[in-house]
Amino acid sequence: APPGKVWAVVADFAHADWVPGVDRVEASGDDVPDQARRRLIMADGGVIEELLTKRDAERMMLGVHREGDDVKRLPATNYTALITLRPAEDGKTQVEWKARFYRGYPNNDPPPELNDDVAIAAVTALQRAYLAALKAKVEGR
Repeated sequence: APPGKVWAVVADFAHADWVPGVDRVEASGDDVPDQARRRLIMADGGVIEELLTKRDAERMMLGVHREGDDVKRLPATNYTALITLRPAEDGKTQVEWKARFYRGYPNNDPPPELNDDVAIAAVTALQRAYLAALKAKVEGR
């Protein structure tokens, strides 16, 4: 899809209902970085709370930080993402979704289910699912 169409979805922080597993979104803060927050109410009853950390419409960049860690849902802590859109060939969009995080157990000798490899695999799977959902949303599927 064209960058403007993709940006319209990504930048709409309060309406992240396209995110896999989200039942509804509760938002506050008028889309102002470091003030805007959203609660992703998941279909399974869980809640993910996020803070908008960056919004740059000109450069098509959006930053999000997960507040509170639920290592059962995502075996990583202090998850922060930066989504950047760039025009690509044929009027399409290249989406870059970078994340910073720590493994689910930040101290020495983590249990196997909270080690580095598990955190990397889980975040990779999460971001791939988000990218696939974003693609489906902007393509009208």
